[in-house]
Amino acid sequence: MAATPARPNKLLILRGSKGFLYGTSLSCTLSTDTQEQPQCMANGVSGSFIYPAPAGASEPTDQQPEEMTTMQIVAVVLAAGASTRMGSPKMLLPFGDKTVLETVLDHVTASQVSHTVVVLGYHWTKIYQMIEHLPVEVVVNPRPEQGMISSAQWAIAQMNQSADGILIVLGDQPLIPTWVHDTLIDAFHYRPDSILVPTYQGKRGHPVLFSARFREEILNLPTDRGLNTLLHTHPEAVHEVPVDTDTILLQINTPEEYQQMLERWQQS
Repeated sequence: MAATPARPNKLLILRGSKGFLYGTSLSCTLSTDTQEQPQCMANGVSGSFIYPAPAGASEPTDQQPEEMTTMQIVAVVLAAGASTRMGSPKMLLPFGDKTVLETVLDHVTASQVSHTVVVLGYHWTKIYQMIEHLPVEVVVNPRPEQGMISSAQWAIAQMNQSADGILIVLGDQPLIPTWVHDTLIDAFHYRPDSILVPTYQGKRGHPVLFSARFREEILNLPTDRGLNTLLHTHPEAVHEVPVDTDTILLQINTPEEYQQMLERWQQS
Protein backbone atom coordinates (compact mmCIF):
# COMPACT_ATOMS: atom_id res chain seq x y z
CA MET A 1 0.00 0.00 0.00
CA ALA A 2 1.44 3.35 -1.00
CA ALA A 3 2.15 5.87 1.72
CA THR A 4 0.77 9.39 1.64
CA PRO A 5 2.10 12.47 3.44
CA ALA A 6 0.58 13.31 6.79
CA ARG A 7 -2.34 15.65 6.24
CA PRO A 8 -1.96 19.30 7.33
CA ASN A 9 -3.86 20.97 10.16
CA LYS A 10 -3.47 17.98 12.46
CA LEU A 11 -1.71 18.06 15.80
CA LEU A 12 0.48 15.04 16.38
CA ILE A 13 1.37 13.87 19.86
CA LEU A 14 4.25 11.40 19.96
CA ARG A 15 5.54 9.73 23.09
CA GLY A 16 9.31 9.41 23.21
CA SER A 17 11.97 8.51 25.74
CA LYS A 18 12.55 12.20 26.53
CA GLY A 19 8.91 13.11 26.84
CA PHE A 20 6.52 14.16 24.11
CA LEU A 21 6.81 15.65 20.64
CA TYR A 22 4.22 18.20 19.59
CA GLY A 23 3.80 19.71 16.17
CA THR A 24 1.98 19.96 12.87
CA SER A 25 4.86 19.16 10.53
CA LEU A 26 6.57 16.08 11.94
CA SER A 27 8.21 13.95 9.29
CA CYS A 28 5.93 10.96 9.07
CA THR A 29 3.59 9.13 6.72
CA LEU A 30 0.17 7.53 6.88
CA SER A 31 -0.79 4.42 4.97
CA THR A 32 -3.98 5.01 2.99
CA ASP A 33 -5.81 2.22 4.79
CA THR A 34 -5.58 4.01 8.15
CA GLN A 35 -7.26 7.27 7.19
CA GLU A 36 -10.20 6.72 9.56
CA GLN A 37 -8.00 6.03 12.60
CA PRO A 38 -4.70 7.67 11.59
CA GLN A 39 -1.56 6.55 13.32
CA CYS A 40 1.89 7.85 12.60
CA MET A 41 5.51 6.88 13.02
CA ALA A 42 8.31 9.42 13.38
CA ASN A 43 11.84 8.50 14.35
CA GLY A 44 10.63 5.08 15.46
CA VAL A 45 7.98 6.48 17.81
CA SER A 46 4.25 5.99 17.26
CA GLY A 47 1.63 8.64 17.91
CA SER A 48 -1.93 9.75 17.30
CA PHE A 49 -3.50 12.77 15.64
CA ILE A 50 -5.76 15.17 17.55
CA TYR A 51 -8.23 16.99 15.31
CA PRO A 52 -7.75 19.76 14.31
CA ALA A 53 -4.49 21.43 15.31
CA PRO A 54 -5.20 24.39 17.62
CA ALA A 55 -4.30 27.87 16.47
CA GLY A 56 -0.64 28.59 17.08
CA ALA A 57 0.41 24.96 17.54
CA SER A 58 4.16 24.89 17.95
CA GLU A 59 6.73 23.09 15.87
CA PRO A 60 8.03 19.75 17.21
CA THR A 61 10.02 19.78 20.41
CA ASP A 62 11.02 17.13 22.92
CA GLN A 63 10.12 19.52 25.73
CA GLN A 64 6.59 19.72 27.05
CA PRO A 65 5.03 23.18 26.64
CA GLU A 66 5.25 25.29 29.78
CA GLU A 67 1.47 25.42 30.15
CA MET A 68 1.37 21.62 30.37
CA THR A 69 2.18 21.85 34.08
CA THR A 70 -0.71 24.15 35.00
CA MET A 71 -3.74 21.94 34.38
CA GLN A 72 -5.42 20.41 37.43
CA ILE A 73 -6.79 16.98 36.57
CA VAL A 74 -8.66 15.01 39.23
CA ALA A 75 -9.02 11.27 38.74
CA VAL A 76 -12.25 9.74 40.04
CA VAL A 77 -11.87 5.97 40.42
CA LEU A 78 -15.20 4.16 40.61
CA ALA A 79 -14.99 1.15 42.93
CA ALA A 80 -18.38 1.04 44.67
CA GLY A 81 -20.06 -1.85 42.84
CA ALA A 82 -21.48 -5.00 44.38
CA SER A 83 -19.54 -7.40 42.09
CA THR A 84 -22.71 -9.45 41.65
CA ARG A 85 -21.57 -11.33 38.54
CA MET A 86 -18.17 -12.05 40.06
CA GLY A 87 -19.65 -13.51 43.23
CA SER A 88 -17.06 -11.83 45.47
CA PRO A 89 -15.59 -8.29 45.74
CA LYS A 90 -13.56 -7.96 42.54
CA MET A 91 -11.58 -5.00 43.86
CA LEU A 92 -10.03 -7.36 46.41
CA LEU A 93 -9.06 -10.07 43.92
CA PRO A 94 -5.32 -10.87 43.77
CA PHE A 95 -3.53 -9.36 40.80
CA GLY A 96 0.18 -10.08 40.76
CA ASP A 97 1.50 -9.28 44.22
CA LYS A 98 -1.32 -6.77 44.82
CA THR A 99 -5.07 -6.59 44.26
CA VAL A 100 -7.10 -5.42 41.28
CA LEU A 101 -7.87 -2.01 42.77
CA GLU A 102 -4.34 -1.44 44.09
CA THR A 103 -2.98 -2.11 40.61
CA VAL A 104 -5.42 0.37 39.06
CA LEU A 105 -4.49 3.01 41.65
CA ASP A 106 -0.77 2.45 41.13
CA HIS A 107 -1.21 3.22 37.43
CA VAL A 108 -3.41 6.25 38.04
CA THR A 109 -1.32 7.87 40.77
CA ALA A 110 1.85 7.41 38.70
CA SER A 111 0.31 9.54 35.95
CA GLN A 112 0.04 13.31 35.60
CA VAL A 113 -3.21 13.56 37.58
CA SER A 114 -3.14 16.19 40.32
CA HIS A 115 -5.32 14.29 42.77
CA THR A 116 -7.05 10.91 42.95
CA VAL A 117 -10.43 10.25 44.56
CA VAL A 118 -11.61 6.67 45.06
CA VAL A 119 -15.34 6.08 45.48
CA LEU A 120 -16.26 3.04 47.56
CA GLY A 121 -19.68 1.62 48.37
CA TYR A 122 -20.35 -2.09 48.76
CA HIS A 123 -17.70 -3.88 50.85
CA TRP A 124 -16.18 -0.48 51.59
CA THR A 125 -14.66 -1.31 54.98
CA LYS A 126 -12.58 -4.21 53.63
CA ILE A 127 -11.52 -2.28 50.54
CA TYR A 128 -10.62 0.81 52.56
CA GLN A 129 -8.32 -1.21 54.80
CA MET A 130 -6.51 -2.39 51.68
CA ILE A 131 -5.92 1.06 50.16
CA GLU A 132 -5.68 3.41 53.15
CA HIS A 133 -1.88 3.54 52.80
CA LEU A 134 -2.07 4.86 49.23
CA PRO A 135 -1.85 8.58 48.26
CA VAL A 136 -5.55 8.86 47.43
CA GLU A 137 -8.67 10.42 48.91
CA VAL A 138 -11.44 7.95 49.73
CA VAL A 139 -15.14 8.79 49.77
CA VAL A 140 -18.02 6.40 50.40
CA ASN A 141 -21.17 6.50 48.29
CA PRO A 142 -24.08 6.02 50.72
CA ARG A 143 -26.32 4.78 47.88
CA PRO A 144 -24.16 2.52 45.69
CA GLU A 145 -27.26 0.67 44.50
CA GLN A 146 -28.00 3.72 42.32
CA GLY A 147 -25.10 2.79 40.07
CA MET A 148 -21.87 4.28 38.77
CA ILE A 149 -23.37 7.66 37.96
CA SER A 150 -24.25 8.18 41.63
CA SER A 151 -20.67 7.34 42.62
CA ALA A 152 -19.27 9.81 40.10
CA GLN A 153 -21.69 12.47 41.32
CA TRP A 154 -20.82 11.83 44.96
CA ALA A 155 -17.11 12.36 44.28
CA ILE A 156 -17.53 15.33 41.94
CA ALA A 157 -19.83 17.14 44.38
CA GLN A 158 -17.03 17.12 46.95
CA MET A 159 -14.23 17.99 44.53
CA ASN A 160 -12.22 21.17 44.57
CA GLN A 161 -13.92 23.42 42.02
CA SER A 162 -10.56 24.69 40.76
CA ALA A 163 -10.05 21.44 38.83
CA ASP A 164 -9.80 21.81 35.05
CA GLY A 165 -10.67 18.24 34.16
CA ILE A 166 -12.21 15.09 35.62
CA LEU A 167 -10.76 11.73 34.60
CA ILE A 168 -13.32 8.97 35.16
CA VAL A 169 -11.52 5.67 35.81
CA LEU A 170 -13.10 2.26 36.33
CA GLY A 171 -11.72 0.29 39.25
CA ASP A 172 -11.93 -3.03 37.42
CA GLN A 173 -9.50 -2.27 34.56
CA PRO A 174 -6.08 -3.15 36.02
CA LEU A 175 -4.35 -3.67 32.67
CA ILE A 176 -4.61 -0.04 31.54
CA PRO A 177 -1.07 1.38 31.73
CA THR A 178 -0.13 4.79 33.09
CA TRP A 179 0.74 6.11 29.64
CA VAL A 180 -2.92 5.89 28.56
CA HIS A 181 -3.92 8.33 31.31
CA ASP A 182 -1.03 10.59 30.39
CA THR A 183 -1.91 10.53 26.69
CA LEU A 184 -5.44 11.75 27.47
CA ILE A 185 -4.13 14.45 29.79
CA ASP A 186 -1.63 15.65 27.19
CA ALA A 187 -4.37 15.85 24.57
CA PHE A 188 -6.56 17.72 27.07
CA HIS A 189 -4.10 20.62 27.15
CA TYR A 190 -5.08 21.27 23.55
CA ARG A 191 -8.78 20.47 24.12
CA PRO A 192 -9.55 21.89 27.60
CA ASP A 193 -13.28 22.31 26.88
CA SER A 194 -13.76 18.80 25.54
CA ILE A 195 -14.66 15.23 26.43
CA LEU A 196 -11.74 12.99 25.47
CA VAL A 197 -12.39 9.30 24.83
CA PRO A 198 -9.66 6.73 24.10
CA THR A 199 -10.26 4.38 21.19
CA TYR A 200 -8.70 1.15 20.03
CA GLN A 201 -9.32 0.18 16.41
CA GLY A 202 -12.34 2.48 16.35
CA LYS A 203 -13.91 1.17 19.58
CA ARG A 204 -14.38 3.56 22.48
CA GLY A 205 -13.16 2.62 25.94
CA HIS A 206 -12.12 4.04 29.30
CA PRO A 207 -10.97 6.16 31.06
CA VAL A 208 -12.84 9.25 29.85
CA LEU A 209 -11.61 12.78 30.53
CA PHE A 210 -14.31 15.44 30.98
CA SER A 211 -13.73 19.16 31.00
CA ALA A 212 -14.80 20.64 34.34
CA ARG A 213 -17.31 22.77 32.44
CA PHE A 214 -19.54 19.67 32.45
CA ARG A 215 -19.42 19.43 36.26
CA GLU A 216 -22.91 20.79 36.95
CA GLU A 217 -24.42 18.81 34.11
CA ILE A 218 -22.94 15.60 35.52
CA LEU A 219 -24.27 16.42 38.98
CA ASN A 220 -27.76 16.97 37.57
CA LEU A 221 -27.96 13.74 35.57
CA PRO A 222 -30.75 11.37 36.70
CA THR A 223 -29.38 8.22 38.30
CA ASP A 224 -30.98 6.10 35.58
CA ARG A 225 -28.69 7.76 33.03
CA GLY A 226 -24.98 7.18 32.51
CA LEU A 227 -22.11 9.52 31.76
CA ASN A 228 -22.46 8.41 28.14
CA THR A 229 -25.47 10.72 28.06
CA LEU A 230 -23.10 13.67 27.80
CA LEU A 231 -21.34 12.10 24.82
CA HIS A 232 -24.68 11.94 23.02
CA THR A 233 -25.92 15.39 24.02
CA HIS A 234 -22.58 17.10 23.26
CA PRO A 235 -21.18 15.29 20.20
CA GLU A 236 -19.36 18.45 19.14
CA ALA A 237 -17.31 18.32 22.35
CA VAL A 238 -16.29 14.67 22.03
CA HIS A 239 -12.81 13.97 20.66
CA GLU A 240 -11.47 10.47 20.22
CA VAL A 241 -7.85 9.75 21.10
CA PRO A 242 -6.57 6.55 19.43
CA VAL A 243 -4.29 4.44 21.62
CA ASP A 244 -2.37 1.31 20.73
CA THR A 245 -3.74 -0.97 23.44
CA ASP A 246 -6.97 -2.94 23.74
CA THR A 247 -6.79 -2.76 27.54
CA ILE A 248 -9.10 0.27 27.44
CA LEU A 249 -11.87 -2.14 26.38
CA LEU A 250 -11.29 -4.84 29.01
CA GLN A 251 -13.15 -5.01 32.33
CA ILE A 252 -13.46 -7.65 35.03
CA ASN A 253 -17.09 -8.64 35.51
CA THR A 254 -17.02 -12.45 35.65
CA PRO A 255 -14.63 -15.13 36.94
CA GLU A 256 -13.78 -15.98 33.32
CA GLU A 257 -12.81 -12.39 32.51
CA TYR A 258 -10.73 -12.23 35.68
CA GLN A 259 -8.78 -15.36 34.73
CA GLN A 260 -8.19 -14.09 31.19
CA MET A 261 -6.93 -10.75 32.46
CA LEU A 262 -4.77 -12.36 35.11
CA GLU A 263 -3.14 -14.57 32.47
CA ARG A 264 -2.37 -11.53 30.31
CA TRP A 265 -0.84 -9.79 33.30
CA GLN A 266 1.33 -12.79 34.12
CA GLN A 267 2.52 -13.04 30.51
CA SER A 268 3.36 -9.36 30.18
